[in-house]
Amino acid sequence: MRYLIVGFGNIGKKRAGVLGKKLAASVDPNPKTGSDYRNVKDVPLEIFDTAVLTVPQQNKLELIKYFLLNRKHILVEKPLIINKEEYKTLNQLATRNNLVVQTSYNHRFEPNMKKFTELLESGFLGKIYHGTFIYSFGNIQERIGTWREKEYSVLEEIAPHLLDIIINHLDYKGKDFVTFTARKEESNIFDHWVFSTSDHRIIVETSSITWKNTFLLELFGSLGSIHLSGLQKWEGSELIIRKRVFPSGKPIEKRIFRKGLDNTWKEDFREFLFKTT
Repeated sequence: MRYLIVGFGNIGKKRAGVLGKKLAASVDPNPKTGSDYRNVKDVPLEIFDTAVLTVPQQNKLELIKYFLLNRKHILVEKPLIINKEEYKTLNQLATRNNLVVQTSYNHRFEPNMKKFTELLESGFLGKIYHGTFIYSFGNIQERIGTWREKEYSVLEEIAPHLLDIIINHLDYKGKDFVTFTARKEESNIFDHWVFSTSDHRIIVETSSITWKNTFLLELFGSLGSIHLSGLQKWEGSELIIRKRVFPSGKPIEKRIFRKGLDNTWKEDFREFLFKTT
């Protein structure tokens, strides 16, 4: 499998580092990125099998159509925001040509995240009562004046990782969410956004004005609770698993701490390769 990276910024370069010799070429309209090409239509179609899209949201739809029409698999960075008609069109193109289009959520492959979702699927919590999900940075000043200041802000950049868990593991697919607050403190974009599931059981906070990177997932159910804080690539990730004691008492607790290199991009490619071969 040979790959073309479209969008050779920070994430594109991370992807290139993982691919190594499997990278056929890179594309970016900005000459300062050092990409091989400026336009996707200048890239010879015979040199690659898969397009990896690390581009702004407004560019994704047309690029996906172009690559599907040219019979290329596609791995696109989250999120992919399209309506039902657009989905139908893309799905028909992919199905007709036996192609895979996958949206990438690399946090799925964090070791403690995998354990977290395994616990959810196993029913460890029993009936889920309530939870709080927080993902935030302190990097708003880096966004000002860039293409990211014109996008969906934190709701696009970091909230999808949290929504991925809520929708796919907590039975909220197709259900509405309610905004509590959406503020523009230091930018023309929303740099702080708090919302919840429509039943108010899960509160979600995303922000780029917290000054220190924060990743926290907490869920409480009738049989226990699970708490995940941090990412392995930062200062480490800790998963706390608590089994409820009846009728009351200190819960039975297990802690799992992991720290090390970020292998999520490699695992993401591995899963994608499995689906395309």
